[in-house]
Amino acid sequence: MAFPLAAPLFAGSLEALLVAFGITTAVVGVAALAANSNLPAKVRQYATTHAQTLERDMKKNEEREPTPFTAPELFEYTNIKGKKVALKKKVGEVWEADLLHGNHYEVYTSRKQFEKGVRNRAVTLDGRRMPGASGRI
Repeated sequence: MAFPLAAPLFAGSLEALLVAFGITTAVVGVAALAANSNLPAKVRQYATTHAQTLERDMKKNEEREPTPFTAPELFEYTNIKGKKVALKKKVGEVWEADLLHGNHYEVYTSRKQFEKGVRNRAVTLDGRRMPGASGRI
């Protein structure tokens, strides 16, 4: 008896596995983004378990900005005060993943503001600004 998915699965094809279970190719894009090993485990877990919701949110016609989740090439990862953060290369902003919820980043205008705990804004994984999220944490 032949199994049609056996070859792709043994080859490590995540897309074949997702298609086999009826998950759309759009969600495969979210799964690929979630596979970025530079992202904190909590963010990867959230993106994997909420892939369809994230995909739906990404289709909303709202103003967005690049995040470490959607545009990892714009960020470099480092540790500041023992916390793994993403630094936006050209601007110098510090993006810290919210490890409690896993669905957004706390954004600080500079390393100094991060060390003081004064955030500028909170941004969802897909780049939408969260309302009312600014000030000292």
